Amino acid sequence: MRYLICLLTCSLGVLSCTAIVEQRRPEPGGNIKTVQAFKVAQLNINDDRPSMCSSLRGDVFITDAGGWRIVSYKNDGSLNYESAMPSARSFLLNGQANGIYLVDDLNKHIQYYDIWGQKQNIISYSGSSFVSGAVLKDGSLYLLDNLANTVVVLDNQGKEVRRFRLMSGNSGFQWPTALAVDGAGTVLAAADARAQKITIFNIYGSYLGKIDASPSASPSAVCFETGTPVLWVCEKDKGRLSSFEVKPSGINSGAGCAIAAPLSVACNSFGSVFVVSGQYLFNVSEE
Repeated sequence: MRYLICLLTCSLGVLSCTAIVEQRRPEPGGNIKTVQAFKVAQLNINDDRPSMCSSLRGDVFITDAGGWRIVSYKNDGSLNYESAMPSARSFLLNGQANGIYLVDDLNKHIQYYDIWGQKQNIISYSGSSFVSGAVLKDGSLYLLDNLANTVVVLDNQGKEVRRFRLMSGNSGFQWPTALAVDGAGTVLAAADARAQKITIFNIYGSYLGKIDASPSASPSAVCFETGTPVLWVCEKDKGRLSSFEVKPSGINSGAGCAIAAPLSVACNSFGSVFVVSGQYLFNVSEE
């Protein structure tokens, strides 16, 4: 069973009630699955576009631009610790790193924190304006520059390996605001809140397909589930958390759940999925 935790903005508290149960479309030869959403807690985060990530240990980290801080929570939704961040123009890189990466695009550097929230090395950059990104388990960083529709790839030492332009053709791709990369580093998903779609690319920026959806404008509006081709999407305007299976044979709709204004999503290595919404902390399990 996977757990999906949705973090919403209010004062900390604990609740317990089922929000919704929905059926998942059956796969050929498979069984119908359901997802269940439970209210777990209320949180105090003042950010309408929070970014988030999860460490290999399973903790979840969320940016609070209003408080210039990073807030960490344990799997059960209890507060872990808080840490100051350098500017409100900072965002976390989603992915499966052994620690967390915070991009400060105002001061043009990337701060690495260990799993205990202690600052480690800093990577400086220039000439790009990053708005979102992802990190792979080996420490490779994929950074989205939406002014140039370009992805810059850095190795785990901060050295630029390559950069490539996202070639969207006639897909209607306009202004990407979030980037997700699958765990193998073979497929990229760029969410465009303005165009109301998600475009799928290979690792060279070539167009593979698109998903008609209404992603939020958060840097963490999309995230690949660890070890799977499942892409989770926060569809804020539809009030829904959706998933799609991105395979070479095509893109198929997966499990989903009604959640009020979901903003950001992150997946950890234990199969848990976390989502920031506007009011409550949900735990969503798939059976």
